[in-house]
Amino acid sequence: MPSQNDFERAAGVFARSADHIDELLTDPRRLLGEGVVRGGLLSIELNMLFDEARGTLDRHATELRDLALTCRDRAYACAAYQSQLRSFEAASDDYQTELRRWAATSEAHEQEPSVIASPGPRPTPPAAPAVPPQWMSAS
Repeated sequence: MPSQNDFERAAGVFARSADHIDELLTDPRRLLGEGVVRGGLLSIELNMLFDEARGTLDRHATELRDLALTCRDRAYACAAYQSQLRSFEAASDDYQTELRRWAATSEAHEQEPSVIASPGPRPTPPAAPAVPPQWMSAS
């Protein structure tokens, strides 16, 4: 099962990759502005190439940022589920303790109803957290 840390780490990798993509054409484009290539067909072709590459790279950077956001959302969901699971486990431990106490008192009441008061209704077990999404439980 992927963990919160796994998703946070992946989000960081995707975000850094998108940032690197943003930097890819900065230096080559700057050469055009510095006069290394001036005018003529080569300058036009390079500008067109850079524009096309920039559009493609921008789409990929956006996709990577979207993946980073998805990973951050999943990291948050993992943390929330783990918190619910810890609460459920603590409530289950409390329930088991209360159930043993209730069972002992109930048995004593059955043997000596005039001496031992009724323990009341049986304790209610805690509700388990909702089943996590498939992506959370996939191996």
